[in-house]
Amino acid sequence: MPYATEPDLAARLGAALYARLTDREAGETADAVQGGELIRAAESLLDAHFTRRYRVPLDPAATPELADLLRTRTLDVAEHLAWRQSPFIGDMPARVQQLHGETLAWLQQVAAGRLDLPGHPPPSADAARIAHYTATPRRFTHDELDQI
Repeated sequence: MPYATEPDLAARLGAALYARLTDREAGETADAVQGGELIRAAESLLDAHFTRRYRVPLDPAATPELADLLRTRTLDVAEHLAWRQSPFIGDMPARVQQLHGETLAWLQQVAAGRLDLPGHPPPSADAARIAHYTATPRRFTHDELDQI
């Protein structure tokens, strides 16, 4: 289940601004495909931080608080991406920059274990273990390959 949807982004921005930020050709017609890509990119950023402590993707249906939180944070990132990627708009509003900064700080706190997500208990110590990989020694060293 997605954290936010393309119609959520369109509603947040309003029809005119949504068209201006998603239409890469003329900035006049809303592009739902581009809006969906912005949402997916935002969800990927959130999941990249969540994966340090949780199994992703998270289920927004776990609690209403989690669904609202994930939708808001996803839209914060997606809106920032839309402004940054638009060829027709130069200056990003301070509000968008501030929300994006707050979202990144929040994500870092969740990833570091200083904040827990509603409806998701803190992971056990076993879940926090990091996988390790051990390789066999190299068959050829750099010096041996240079002599070939």
